Amino acid sequence: MSTCPRCGSPYEPHHKFCGTCAAPLVAGPPPAPAPPPGVAQARPAPSARCQLGHEIDPGFTYCALGHPIALEAMQLAGGDVFAAQQRPVQQAYGAPPQQPYQPHGAPVAQPPMPPTGAMSPFPGQPGPVPAPPPVPAPPAIPQPSLSKADTSPQGAPSGRRQLAGFLVSFHNDPMGTFFPLYAGPNRIGRAGAAEGLGVAIADPATSSNHAILHLDPATLRAVIEDLGSTNGTFVNDERLPHAGHRDLLSGDRIRFGSYTARLLIVPQG
Repeated sequence: MSTCPRCGSPYEPHHKFCGTCAAPLVAGPPPAPAPPPGVAQARPAPSARCQLGHEIDPGFTYCALGHPIALEAMQLAGGDVFAAQQRPVQQAYGAPPQQPYQPHGAPVAQPPMPPTGAMSPFPGQPGPVPAPPPVPAPPAIPQPSLSKADTSPQGAPSGRRQLAGFLVSFHNDPMGTFFPLYAGPNRIGRAGAAEGLGVAIADPATSSNHAILHLDPATLRAVIEDLGSTNGTFVNDERLPHAGHRDLLSGDRIRFGSYTARLLIVPQG
């Protein structure tokens, strides 16, 4: 039979607390012998307190009333793992990083920057971006000149000739159409029907080789010659003889079959 380590009273069988002082049964070394009569024994200081504040003797985990030791007085494995820790300050998403407090008027310390042209030695830290390589200039596109070789109608001679006038027409285009005329002969005919045309007219009533218009810019003289056209050549609504010719003045109206145009002579100088 075990005895109570506090008061020495025997424990009843199958009991966990002393029936005299209500101390819990604790397996351990036998109690120290009582001091001789008349010698006062100092009560040891309590090592802990229960959850209700009652003193608990050293080596016990319950107070005299059976209350367990307070949680903060227990020595748990792991040291201060369960101690209160400071929660890190949460930062709003997208907010700039918090800067340390600087007194008013104090200069703000700037982080050192890597040398110019070198990348940052710290991972994740942006460094100066190297300049992109120069973009080569696109090749120059030659601009078309306004020479005779570039602006002459289909089939005109390749050699350069002096501009002497224009044929202007509003026959089938309300916005107007013009054909340049050059010094010397200008062959006139239906577009796509013959080669070597200086003026190609898109009209079915115009013959493939309809007429030739001669211009002399020095004397401002112009002559129209019919080449035996089927539907005839008209000057101011007067028909030329078959394979005949007639002198022209600037402003005269000429009709090739049914296609009507007006002659404009460009003087020199």
